[in-house]
Amino acid sequence: MGAYDLAGVDALNNTFTVNHYSSEDPDGKIQDFKEKFKAKYNQSPNAFNALGYDTVYLLKDAIERAGEVDSKKIKEELEKTDGLELITGLYSVDENHHPIKSATILEFQDGEQVFKTKVDP
Repeated sequence: MGAYDLAGVDALNNTFTVNHYSSEDPDGKIQDFKEKFKAKYNQSPNAFNALGYDTVYLLKDAIERAGEVDSKKIKEELEKTDGLELITGLYSVDENHHPIKSATILEFQDGEQVFKTKVDP
């Protein structure tokens, strides 16, 4: 039984949640990603799809900065990531190796999660 069943759709209006991504974000980069994904897979990408895509490009960026496929150098470059623009937003790594990244705010409206805004670090 979900929150909708217990409280009803109206009770969740004007409540918010945080996610990595929303296909409703009007950012041109996201809309381009969404359309290409939809053309290939016949569905809109979700947050997990966007995170998977970003993971590949995070690794690609680190390999390019390392200048070669050497695991130690790639690890060092991953640790130095700062302000990388990905589909899910800006991505950096702090001195404790924690990701610092954009957050997407979604609002519940009549039982649907609707893009509200994105907050960049």
